[in-house]
Amino acid sequence: MSLDTKHDDLQSLRIDRSHRSDSDGEPPKWAKRYILGGIAVVVLLSLIALVYRLVSPSAAEVEVVRAATEGGADVGGVVLSAGGYIVAHHKINVNSKVTGRVKWIGVEKGDKVKEGQVLVRLEDDEFRAQYQQALGAVENAKAYLQELQNGSRPEEVRAAEHNLSEARATAANDKITLDRTRELFGQGVVSKQALDDATAKYESDQNRMNSLNQAFALSKLGPRAEEITRAKGALMQSEGQAAYAKSLLDATTIRAPVTGTILERKVEKGELLTAQFASTAEGGPQGSVVALADLNDLQVELDIAQNDFSRLKQRQKGIVTVDAFPNL
Repeated sequence: MSLDTKHDDLQSLRIDRSHRSDSDGEPPKWAKRYILGGIAVVVLLSLIALVYRLVSPSAAEVEVVRAATEGGADVGGVVLSAGGYIVAHHKINVNSKVTGRVKWIGVEKGDKVKEGQVLVRLEDDEFRAQYQQALGAVENAKAYLQELQNGSRPEEVRAAEHNLSEARATAANDKITLDRTRELFGQGVVSKQALDDATAKYESDQNRMNSLNQAFALSKLGPRAEEITRAKGALMQSEGQAAYAKSLLDATTIRAPVTGTILERKVEKGELLTAQFASTAEGGPQGSVVALADLNDLQVELDIAQNDFSRLKQRQKGIVTVDAFPNL
Protein backbone atom coordinates (compact mmCIF):
# COMPACT_ATOMS: atom_id res chain seq x y z
CA MET A 1 0.00 0.00 0.00
CA SER A 2 1.40 3.45 -0.91
CA LEU A 3 1.93 6.30 1.52
CA ASP A 4 -0.74 8.40 -0.16
CA THR A 5 -3.33 5.69 0.33
CA LYS A 6 -2.48 5.39 4.05
CA HIS A 7 -2.75 9.17 4.49
CA ASP A 8 -6.19 9.20 2.93
CA ASP A 9 -7.32 6.40 5.25
CA LEU A 10 -6.14 8.32 8.34
CA GLN A 11 -7.92 11.45 7.22
CA SER A 12 -11.17 9.50 6.94
CA LEU A 13 -10.87 8.40 10.62
CA ARG A 14 -10.69 12.00 12.02
CA ILE A 15 -13.73 13.38 13.93
CA ASP A 16 -15.36 16.21 12.07
CA ARG A 17 -15.90 19.06 14.60
CA SER A 18 -17.05 21.58 12.09
CA HIS A 19 -20.78 20.70 12.51
CA ARG A 20 -20.93 20.99 16.34
CA SER A 21 -22.97 23.88 17.69
CA ASP A 22 -21.54 26.50 20.03
CA SER A 23 -23.64 25.11 22.92
CA ASP A 24 -22.21 21.56 22.77
CA GLY A 25 -19.71 22.42 25.54
CA GLU A 26 -22.46 23.36 28.04
CA PRO A 27 -24.38 20.82 30.21
CA PRO A 28 -27.96 19.95 29.20
CA LYS A 29 -30.82 22.13 30.48
CA TRP A 30 -32.32 19.28 32.53
CA ALA A 31 -29.02 18.94 34.41
CA LYS A 32 -29.08 22.66 35.28
CA ARG A 33 -32.59 22.34 36.68
CA TYR A 34 -31.64 19.41 38.92
CA ILE A 35 -28.54 21.19 40.22
CA LEU A 36 -30.43 24.40 41.04
CA GLY A 37 -33.26 22.41 42.64
CA GLY A 38 -30.83 20.51 44.84
CA ILE A 39 -29.20 23.73 46.01
CA ALA A 40 -32.63 25.21 46.83
CA VAL A 41 -33.61 22.13 48.86
CA VAL A 42 -30.39 22.27 50.88
CA VAL A 43 -30.87 25.98 51.64
CA LEU A 44 -34.52 25.43 52.61
CA LEU A 45 -33.67 22.56 54.96
CA SER A 46 -30.95 24.66 56.58
CA LEU A 47 -33.39 27.52 57.18
CA ILE A 48 -36.00 25.15 58.65
CA ALA A 49 -33.43 23.63 61.01
CA LEU A 50 -32.29 27.09 62.14
CA VAL A 51 -35.86 28.29 62.82
CA TYR A 52 -36.71 25.07 64.68
CA ARG A 53 -33.70 25.43 66.95
CA LEU A 54 -34.58 29.05 67.74
CA VAL A 55 -38.25 28.46 68.62
CA SER A 56 -38.11 24.91 69.93
CA PRO A 57 -39.20 24.73 73.64
CA SER A 58 -37.05 21.69 74.31
CA ALA A 59 -33.63 21.82 75.88
CA ALA A 60 -30.95 23.61 73.88
CA GLU A 61 -28.57 21.25 72.13
CA VAL A 62 -24.94 21.49 73.06
CA GLU A 63 -22.78 21.50 69.96
CA VAL A 64 -19.39 20.68 71.46
CA VAL A 65 -18.08 20.13 74.96
CA ARG A 66 -14.33 20.10 75.22
CA ALA A 67 -12.76 18.74 78.36
CA ALA A 68 -9.35 20.28 78.81
CA THR A 69 -6.46 18.89 80.79
CA GLU A 70 -5.74 20.14 84.26
CA GLY A 71 -2.93 22.28 82.96
CA GLY A 72 -5.26 24.24 80.67
CA ALA A 73 -6.00 24.21 76.98
CA ASP A 74 -2.64 25.69 76.09
CA VAL A 75 -0.86 22.71 77.58
CA GLY A 76 -2.90 19.62 76.96
CA GLY A 77 -5.39 20.55 74.24
CA VAL A 78 -8.77 18.86 73.82
CA VAL A 79 -9.29 15.62 75.73
CA LEU A 80 -12.83 14.79 74.59
CA SER A 81 -15.60 16.26 72.42
CA ALA A 82 -19.22 15.28 73.14
CA GLY A 83 -22.77 16.38 72.35
CA GLY A 84 -25.66 16.80 74.76
CA TYR A 85 -28.35 19.12 76.06
CA ILE A 86 -28.72 22.05 78.44
CA VAL A 87 -31.58 21.28 80.85
CA ALA A 88 -33.01 22.65 84.09
CA HIS A 89 -31.21 21.40 87.18
CA HIS A 90 -34.51 20.78 88.99
CA LYS A 91 -37.81 20.29 87.14
CA ILE A 92 -40.93 20.39 89.33
CA ASN A 93 -44.26 18.81 88.44
CA VAL A 94 -46.89 20.67 90.47
CA ASN A 95 -49.59 18.21 91.57
CA SER A 96 -52.97 18.60 93.22
CA LYS A 97 -53.40 17.57 96.86
CA VAL A 98 -57.14 16.99 96.41
CA THR A 99 -59.40 15.64 93.69
CA GLY A 100 -61.45 18.30 91.94
CA ARG A 101 -62.42 19.93 88.67
CA VAL A 102 -60.41 22.86 87.31
CA LYS A 103 -62.34 26.11 87.74
CA TRP A 104 -59.63 28.56 86.62
CA ILE A 105 -56.04 28.40 85.38
CA GLY A 106 -53.97 31.57 85.19
CA VAL A 107 -50.66 30.68 83.53
CA GLU A 108 -49.42 29.81 80.07
CA LYS A 109 -46.33 28.03 78.84
CA GLY A 110 -43.31 30.31 79.17
CA ASP A 111 -44.79 32.52 81.91
CA LYS A 112 -42.54 33.52 84.79
CA VAL A 113 -44.07 32.95 88.22
CA LYS A 114 -43.09 33.77 91.79
CA GLU A 115 -43.21 31.51 94.81
CA GLY A 116 -46.74 31.47 96.24
CA GLN A 117 -48.39 32.79 93.06
CA VAL A 118 -51.79 31.23 92.31
CA LEU A 119 -51.61 28.87 89.33
CA VAL A 120 -54.92 26.97 89.39
CA ARG A 121 -58.20 27.11 91.31
CA LEU A 122 -60.45 24.06 91.70
CA GLU A 123 -64.19 23.96 92.37
CA ASP A 124 -64.45 24.18 96.18
CA ASP A 125 -68.18 23.99 97.06
CA GLU A 126 -67.90 20.51 98.59
CA PHE A 127 -64.75 21.32 100.58
CA ARG A 128 -66.23 24.60 101.84
CA ALA A 129 -69.35 22.78 103.10
CA GLN A 130 -67.22 20.19 104.92
CA TYR A 131 -65.24 22.98 106.58
CA GLN A 132 -68.42 24.73 107.76
CA GLN A 133 -69.70 21.45 109.19
CA ALA A 134 -66.45 20.95 111.08
CA LEU A 135 -66.64 24.48 112.48
CA GLY A 136 -70.14 23.76 113.78
CA ALA A 137 -68.88 20.67 115.59
CA VAL A 138 -66.16 22.77 117.22
CA GLU A 139 -68.69 25.30 118.51
CA ASN A 140 -70.84 22.53 120.00
CA ALA A 141 -67.85 21.00 121.77
CA LYS A 142 -66.81 24.39 123.15
CA ALA A 143 -70.30 25.08 124.50
CA TYR A 144 -70.52 21.70 126.23
CA LEU A 145 -67.11 22.11 127.85
CA GLN A 146 -68.02 25.59 129.04
CA GLU A 147 -71.23 24.23 130.54
CA LEU A 148 -69.33 21.59 132.50
CA GLN A 149 -66.71 24.02 133.71
CA ASN A 150 -69.30 26.51 134.91
CA GLY A 151 -71.18 23.84 136.85
CA SER A 152 -74.90 24.04 137.68
CA ARG A 153 -76.55 27.42 137.73
CA PRO A 154 -78.30 28.54 140.94
CA GLU A 155 -81.65 28.21 139.20
CA GLU A 156 -80.91 24.56 138.38
CA VAL A 157 -79.96 23.85 142.02
CA ARG A 158 -83.17 25.42 143.29
CA ALA A 159 -85.22 23.47 140.72
CA ALA A 160 -83.61 20.19 141.81
CA GLU A 161 -84.31 21.00 145.44
CA HIS A 162 -87.94 21.84 144.65
CA ASN A 163 -88.44 18.55 142.78
CA LEU A 164 -86.98 16.65 145.71
CA SER A 165 -89.30 18.40 148.18
CA GLU A 166 -92.34 17.51 146.06
CA ALA A 167 -91.22 13.89 145.86
CA ARG A 168 -90.82 13.72 149.64
CA ALA A 169 -94.29 15.17 150.21
CA THR A 170 -95.84 12.72 147.76
CA ALA A 171 -94.06 9.81 149.40
CA ALA A 172 -95.22 10.89 152.87
CA ASN A 173 -98.84 11.14 151.69
CA ASP A 174 -98.67 7.74 149.99
CA LYS A 175 -97.20 6.28 153.19
CA ILE A 176 -100.29 7.43 155.11
CA THR A 177 -102.51 5.90 152.42
CA LEU A 178 -100.63 2.62 152.61
CA ASP A 179 -100.96 2.42 156.41
CA ARG A 180 -104.72 3.08 156.23
CA THR A 181 -105.14 0.45 153.49
CA ARG A 182 -103.32 -2.14 155.56
CA GLU A 183 -105.59 -1.45 158.53
CA LEU A 184 -108.72 -1.74 156.39
CA PHE A 185 -107.41 -4.91 154.78
CA GLY A 186 -106.92 -6.41 158.27
CA GLN A 187 -110.56 -5.60 159.01
CA GLY A 188 -111.62 -7.22 155.75
CA VAL A 189 -112.99 -3.95 154.35
CA VAL A 190 -110.67 -3.69 151.27
CA SER A 191 -109.34 -6.34 148.95
CA LYS A 192 -105.83 -7.68 148.62
CA GLN A 193 -105.52 -5.86 145.28
CA ALA A 194 -106.09 -2.47 146.90
CA LEU A 195 -103.33 -3.21 149.39
CA ASP A 196 -100.94 -4.23 146.62
CA ASP A 197 -101.67 -1.05 144.65
CA ALA A 198 -100.99 1.17 147.64
CA THR A 199 -97.76 -0.68 148.37
CA ALA A 200 -96.53 -0.38 144.77
CA LYS A 201 -97.29 3.35 144.64
CA TYR A 202 -95.38 4.04 147.83
CA GLU A 203 -92.35 2.05 146.61
CA SER A 204 -92.39 4.01 143.35
CA ASP A 205 -92.42 7.24 145.33
CA GLN A 206 -89.41 6.05 147.29
CA ASN A 207 -87.42 5.28 144.14
CA ARG A 208 -88.25 8.65 142.58
CA MET A 209 -87.31 10.44 145.78
CA ASN A 210 -83.93 8.69 145.89
CA SER A 211 -83.24 9.63 142.25
CA LEU A 212 -84.12 13.28 142.79
CA ASN A 213 -82.03 13.34 145.94
CA GLN A 214 -78.97 12.22 143.95
CA ALA A 215 -79.67 14.80 141.23
CA PHE A 216 -79.90 17.54 143.83
CA ALA A 217 -76.60 16.47 145.38
CA LEU A 218 -74.87 16.40 141.97
CA SER A 219 -76.22 19.83 141.08
CA LYS A 220 -74.49 21.22 144.13
CA LEU A 221 -71.23 19.35 143.47
CA GLY A 222 -70.97 20.09 139.73
CA PRO A 223 -69.52 17.79 137.02
CA ARG A 224 -66.74 15.33 137.75
CA ALA A 225 -63.19 15.99 136.61
CA GLU A 226 -63.38 13.01 134.26
CA GLU A 227 -66.33 14.53 132.41
CA ILE A 228 -64.47 17.78 131.93
CA THR A 229 -61.41 15.91 130.64
CA ARG A 230 -63.56 13.94 128.21
CA ALA A 231 -65.19 17.14 126.98
CA LYS A 232 -61.76 18.71 126.42
CA GLY A 233 -60.72 15.70 124.36
CA ALA A 234 -63.87 15.95 122.24
CA LEU A 235 -63.12 19.63 121.62
CA MET A 236 -59.55 18.87 120.52
CA GLN A 237 -60.82 16.19 118.16
CA SER A 238 -63.33 18.60 116.62
CA GLU A 239 -60.67 21.27 116.20
CA GLY A 240 -58.38 18.77 114.48
CA GLN A 241 -61.12 17.77 112.04
CA ALA A 242 -61.80 21.44 111.33
CA ALA A 243 -58.10 22.10 110.66
CA TYR A 244 -57.98 19.13 108.28
CA ALA A 245 -61.09 20.35 106.44
CA LYS A 246 -59.50 23.82 106.19
CA SER A 247 -56.32 22.34 104.69
CA LEU A 248 -58.37 20.53 102.03
CA LEU A 249 -60.22 23.74 101.24
CA ASP A 250 -56.94 25.65 100.95
CA ALA A 251 -55.58 22.91 98.66
CA THR A 252 -58.18 23.81 96.03
CA THR A 253 -55.99 26.86 95.37
CA ILE A 254 -52.77 25.53 93.82
CA ARG A 255 -49.76 27.85 94.15
CA ALA A 256 -46.25 27.88 92.72
CA PRO A 257 -43.85 26.15 95.14
CA VAL A 258 -40.82 28.08 93.84
CA THR A 259 -39.96 31.02 91.61
CA GLY A 260 -39.40 29.88 88.05
CA THR A 261 -40.71 29.53 84.49
CA ILE A 262 -43.67 27.44 83.31
CA LEU A 263 -42.30 24.68 81.08
CA GLU A 264 -45.59 22.91 80.41
CA ARG A 265 -49.28 23.56 81.07
CA LYS A 266 -50.95 20.18 81.52
CA VAL A 267 -54.62 20.94 82.29
CA GLU A 268 -57.46 23.06 80.98
CA LYS A 269 -60.60 24.51 82.56
CA GLY A 270 -63.19 21.82 83.26
CA GLU A 271 -60.73 18.92 83.41
CA LEU A 272 -60.66 16.63 86.44
CA LEU A 273 -57.60 16.58 88.68
CA THR A 274 -56.96 13.67 91.00
CA ALA A 275 -54.60 13.19 93.90
CA GLN A 276 -54.74 9.39 93.62
CA PHE A 277 -53.92 8.48 90.03
CA ALA A 278 -53.59 9.97 86.56
CA SER A 279 -55.05 8.73 83.28
CA THR A 280 -53.27 8.81 79.94
CA ALA A 281 -56.59 8.81 78.08
CA GLU A 282 -57.74 12.05 76.49
CA GLY A 283 -60.09 13.86 78.86
CA GLY A 284 -59.25 11.50 81.74
CA PRO A 285 -58.14 12.56 85.23
CA GLN A 286 -54.81 14.37 85.33
CA GLY A 287 -52.17 14.09 88.04
CA SER A 288 -50.32 17.40 87.71
CA VAL A 289 -51.23 20.89 86.56
CA VAL A 290 -47.97 22.43 85.34
CA ALA A 291 -44.26 21.72 85.11
CA LEU A 292 -41.88 24.53 86.08
CA ALA A 293 -38.20 25.09 86.73
CA ASP A 294 -35.75 27.80 87.71
CA LEU A 295 -33.95 28.56 84.43
CA ASN A 296 -31.22 30.37 86.34
CA ASP A 297 -30.13 26.96 87.63
CA LEU A 298 -29.14 24.89 84.58
CA GLN A 299 -26.92 21.91 83.92
CA VAL A 300 -25.46 20.15 80.89
CA GLU A 301 -26.29 16.52 80.15
CA LEU A 302 -23.74 14.86 77.86
CA ASP A 303 -23.83 11.68 75.85
CA ILE A 304 -20.44 10.12 76.63
CA ALA A 305 -19.48 6.57 75.83
CA GLN A 306 -18.45 4.38 78.72
CA ASN A 307 -15.05 3.83 77.15
CA ASP A 308 -14.33 7.57 77.48
CA PHE A 309 -15.00 7.76 81.22
CA SER A 310 -11.34 7.19 82.03
CA ARG A 311 -10.41 10.34 80.11
CA LEU A 312 -12.38 12.57 82.48
CA LYS A 313 -11.79 13.69 86.05
CA GLN A 314 -13.77 15.53 88.68
CA ARG A 315 -13.69 19.34 88.42
CA GLN A 316 -12.09 19.08 85.00
CA LYS A 317 -12.69 22.27 83.03
CA GLY A 318 -14.68 22.25 79.80
CA ILE A 319 -15.95 24.60 77.10
CA VAL A 320 -19.63 24.53 76.13
CA THR A 321 -20.98 25.98 72.88
CA VAL A 322 -24.67 26.14 71.93
CA ASP A 323 -25.98 25.95 68.37
CA ALA A 324 -28.65 28.61 68.97
CA PHE A 325 -26.10 31.05 70.42
CA PRO A 326 -22.73 30.30 68.79
CA ASN A 327 -21.17 33.58 69.97
CA LEU A 328 -22.26 33.16 73.59
